Amino acid sequence: MQVEGIVLPGDEIPQEKIPSSQNPNKALTLGPGLRHVPPATIKAVVAGELHIDSRKKAIWVENNGGRVGSGAKS
Repeated sequence: MQVEGIVLPGDEIPQEKIPSSQNPNKALTLGPGLRHVPPATIKAVVAGELHIDSRKKAIWVENNGGRVGSGAKS
């Protein structure tokens, strides 16, 4: 697994960054934060780090999208 940089919503993932394998029957797995736009475009839908696992033929975006509490106690 490797980090390929930072992506923002709407960024198109370049074709050369998309993992390919020797087995053409294994489908590409898109993880959280990515969307397939037919016919062959993959776009980020959240901001974060682009991760690629060539062994699993998977690609996803990791982000810190947790909610933040107000911190004020009443």
